[in-house]
Amino acid sequence: MGSKPSVLIAFYGFVLLLVLVIYGVDVFVWGNPPTKSLMKVLVLFLTLVFSLFQIIKRQRTNLSAAEKIYADKIGHSFENDKAKRKVLISALVDYNKDNFSACVEKLILLAEQATTVEERRVTKYFSAMCYKECGIPDKAVKLYHEILKETPGYSPALSNLSVIFYEKKNYQKAVELAEQALDYNRDNPFANNNLAGAYAHLYELEKAKKYARRALELKKDLYQAVNLLSIIYFAEGDVLTSKRYAELAAALGQNADNLAAAARNFKTEYAHHQVIETRITEWKQKTGTPSIHFTLDGRFGKSIVGGQLNEPAPISASGKKMRLLAAFFCSELPKNDIFPQRGVLRFYITPDDYYGASIDNYEEMNLQKEFRVLFDEDEHAFSTSDYYGAEDEFFPVYGSYRPRFALEKDGMSIFDFRFQETLEQVLENSEDDGEAFADYQDDAFREGINPMGHKLGGFPCFTQEDPRDDNFDYHKYDTLLFQLDSDYTSEDTKVMFGDSGVCNFFIPSEKLKRHDFSDILYTWDCF
Repeated sequence: MGSKPSVLIAFYGFVLLLVLVIYGVDVFVWGNPPTKSLMKVLVLFLTLVFSLFQIIKRQRTNLSAAEKIYADKIGHSFENDKAKRKVLISALVDYNKDNFSACVEKLILLAEQATTVEERRVTKYFSAMCYKECGIPDKAVKLYHEILKETPGYSPALSNLSVIFYEKKNYQKAVELAEQALDYNRDNPFANNNLAGAYAHLYELEKAKKYARRALELKKDLYQAVNLLSIIYFAEGDVLTSKRYAELAAALGQNADNLAAAARNFKTEYAHHQVIETRITEWKQKTGTPSIHFTLDGRFGKSIVGGQLNEPAPISASGKKMRLLAAFFCSELPKNDIFPQRGVLRFYITPDDYYGASIDNYEEMNLQKEFRVLFDEDEHAFSTSDYYGAEDEFFPVYGSYRPRFALEKDGMSIFDFRFQETLEQVLENSEDDGEAFADYQDDAFREGINPMGHKLGGFPCFTQEDPRDDNFDYHKYDTLLFQLDSDYTSEDTKVMFGDSGVCNFFIPSEKLKRHDFSDILYTWDCF
């Protein structure tokens, strides 16, 4: 009851009325002299009135303080309706007191009555913060995305999203969101600090120091940035600078022993990271092959994933019309030695239970019955369209997307059926085969050569196993031609193969060199 001023006010009001009723009964019903209990009643009455006054005063003070603290978030929300404005400020008082359920309850009611972008934003923003504090980050993420849909540059939402992904250890996503937050507000100390922390976990220490120092310039008592700088300098061996920041952290109330332990742990992790990075570099030098990775956020070009092409779609062996999975205009690819310099490479699949792959007939995975790979050198004869048509549960691409390409180098992955044999050959020629073997078994090494994502060329990823392994006839398909991975977030699904699966098209290397795409192995698997 003590956490709800309105309940207390009602309670004290009721007690005051009860005192007056009892006094009236005593005088007018029982006939006692009015002065007999007047002094006691008066003292009790005045005490209750004083307490009630203090509660009301404290409530108004809390409301005023909350309105001042969150003025930049509240803006002009509900300013034309004093009652709703008061409910909003009251919800923020509840938030300050960690009474998150009461806060959300009030905000949900206000959200239903919101009429402006600003009003919807403030109710969703603080609801998201409550959900985060209550350990329900997915609900918070959903609300933040709803805010960003209406206000794409809202820095506080981007910054808070960055924190959520940081805590989920998705540091790359945390970096992306924190950088977006800074694009809209370079003077956000928390976004700078978030970015510094994410870069530190990615072991990009120069960037981490840069943003931590900027965070401190903007907010001199931001102890998280001070801690981080002390830890990073210790890991780099700059003991004096680390000590200076450690002393500043202690002055800000941080536990010196805990900070020292964190610094030692990070130094050990950083040293291990450097060893693994060296191994990954060596592995890519010894087993690497060029690979054209791509994302689905491109804006230009004719190449497309999903969408349509100005040619009749092939008809499958089952009599169904195939759909365009992807079309790549080779002239748009980064300069490479994998694909022709010009030409249009198209991938069609039948929209059915298996997305056109012979999953139920292992021996026919290389027969183009329900899928088709086509190539023509004349790019001028083809054009693509973003028109997608109706969604189809038997087709894995939801929408149409323009790829954005980048030439990279893949090291052979643990998923490839040749990995173990290749590893043994590398170890035979290694001077420190014992240490190298341990490093190659390390989770960080295997994650570092993880071949997930969309790509042309390179090495494949599987959620189950390489289908070429147990079939000697499939060993000739030694080159990954095209890989399309499931691509989704909690808010949006672009590609989905079954349960977060991945598809692969393979080709014999000598046929790829001849630009002969008639002999293809197509498969996909999922969790």
